[in-house]
Amino acid sequence: MSRYPKKISQIEVTTIMGCRLNCRYCPQNELLKQYKKTENSQKMRMTLEDFCKILPQIYENGTITFSGMSEVFQNHEASEMMKEAYSRGFKLQLFTTLQGMQEKDFENLADVEFETIVLHIPDKEGNSKFVIDEDYLENLRKFITKYNILYYSCHGEVHPLVKSIISSEIPIASKMTNRAGHLSNEGLEEHHWEKGRIACVGGVLHTNGTASGWTPMLLPNGLLLACCNDYGLELILGNLYTETWEEMINSSPFDRIERSFDDPSIDILCRKCNRVQCREDALKRNVNIIWNNAIKVGRLFHRIEKNEINAEDVLGIEKGRKIKDLLFSKNVCIFGLGKLFFDTFDKIPWKNAILSNKVGICSDNAEKWKNSQDDLYGLQFVEPSKLKYYEDLVVVTYVSNDKEIRQQLCDMGICKIVNIYEIFNVFD
Repeated sequence: MSRYPKKISQIEVTTIMGCRLNCRYCPQNELLKQYKKTENSQKMRMTLEDFCKILPQIYENGTITFSGMSEVFQNHEASEMMKEAYSRGFKLQLFTTLQGMQEKDFENLADVEFETIVLHIPDKEGNSKFVIDEDYLENLRKFITKYNILYYSCHGEVHPLVKSIISSEIPIASKMTNRAGHLSNEGLEEHHWEKGRIACVGGVLHTNGTASGWTPMLLPNGLLLACCNDYGLELILGNLYTETWEEMINSSPFDRIERSFDDPSIDILCRKCNRVQCREDALKRNVNIIWNNAIKVGRLFHRIEKNEINAEDVLGIEKGRKIKDLLFSKNVCIFGLGKLFFDTFDKIPWKNAILSNKVGICSDNAEKWKNSQDDLYGLQFVEPSKLKYYEDLVVVTYVSNDKEIRQQLCDMGICKIVNIYEIFNVFD
């Protein structure tokens, strides 16, 4: 196993270029202008075949968000893409206006379950160019009856024809952003992070459970952007139709983005984004468990293993010693099979950084795991009392407070213990 993730944990999809709603708060003109400069720019619509081509690059049980930079149902194959992805076990999220949705789409989605749905609705001021006819209103009634809506999104006051249909118990989000500096003269709040280190605390809703992080954006011609706010196509990672994710994260564009979070001299749109915070504040909320850190940690560990750098010199004596215990011990055990483990171990994926080529085992005090024969992301369960029989073992405690677990392990003579947050925060 490489320390670098070979697949994508979550991805957002733009199914078609050019959104007919042309919302006042969406930089469509800038997007189309820049898209025309890219290779294969004549490809304005993603096909089902295109979509299926990229699925092997996403982790099993990964999240696919249908939203992007245009209304998804303007592409007549969008519901077929959702149906196909769901049938393969992917988790789905949907952000939609329902504009362009037809009866056949309801039929295709009859058995599809979405993790999250955000429904964009018309505003009274006309900031979003909805076609509010009887077909749309009927689709709206049908959709909100069938699906659970997390919240409504509206670019102003709710249109009166819609207000009588939607549920008053579901919250409405109306705050607009300047799309990381791509919109001006709209009276929108601006953000500037000229100094210091930053962290992305945005990403698409709930893609990582407790861990917040960014989600790359796929365009119809295969271009993969680092972020859904990149309407100027400044952060192109590569082309997912012709390149692998592993190639992209080892490329100079990704390296530049990665360095920019620590280096304010690198001009990048992230420093104009409302989803960014200064890193110290982000750390207090534990939202630094992001893809960037997993990859950066993996790269650091790889260099330490190859003796290219000294762990103590880079990380300090105490932290360096613990990381060397992790890297050079014969066996690794993940202790703690709770929400944090299932949200982050395989999907982000910290598995690559922690295990590298080691097989790995897992353990937990909970009764439900005592007789477990399940293979958890390649880890075989071992009862806590039997851990003492493993030669040269290091235990990674996957809990926020591991005081009792540490004492339990020490009583068995196991002294090499690293808390997962010490790995998450290895650079801080």
